[in-house]
Amino acid sequence: MEYTSDSIPDNLLLERFNRRDAKAFVSIYNHFFTELHAYAYHLYHQTSTLPEDAVQDVFCYLWESRQQTFNTLASLKSFLHVMLRNNYLHHLDHQKVEQKHQNHLEQESRSSDTSWDSEVFIQLQEYVERIPDPGNRVIKLYLDGYEAKDIAKEMQMNIQTIYNIKSKAISCLRKLFLGE
Repeated sequence: MEYTSDSIPDNLLLERFNRRDAKAFVSIYNHFFTELHAYAYHLYHQTSTLPEDAVQDVFCYLWESRQQTFNTLASLKSFLHVMLRNNYLHHLDHQKVEQKHQNHLEQESRSSDTSWDSEVFIQLQEYVERIPDPGNRVIKLYLDGYEAKDIAKEMQMNIQTIYNIKSKAISCLRKLFLGE
């Protein structure tokens, strides 16, 4: 059984609440829950946090901090509202830190990928220079984005010849990359 506002005067309810009497605590929780839930909904509506969880967190904190006492229900109500707001602001700060960390990780990943890609590309270009013509020229055109039919037209060769040259050039590159 919990205390109701009709069964016990506010000052006695608050006195028992300050001693963290479980029945008084439940009574206070029920008394303020709807109003606090509406406020939490207003604050957290665009987040993944449920308003009832936000209210419960505030009451859990209050239950555990036994040194926190109140002289009036109005001061308790104000404290609960301020705690909800502060928890929300802390939540926002935490999200900003998480986002900043995520952005840093993504940037670092892109940077290392780009660095690695450019190192590989530079080495590829060096190895392409070592391939004798016409393989050298065919691979360069492929790297520039040309297709086999365009390379054949550019070099005035049969498309099958371009495929054969490309195949031999790739074999050369493979040997250079593998150090054979």
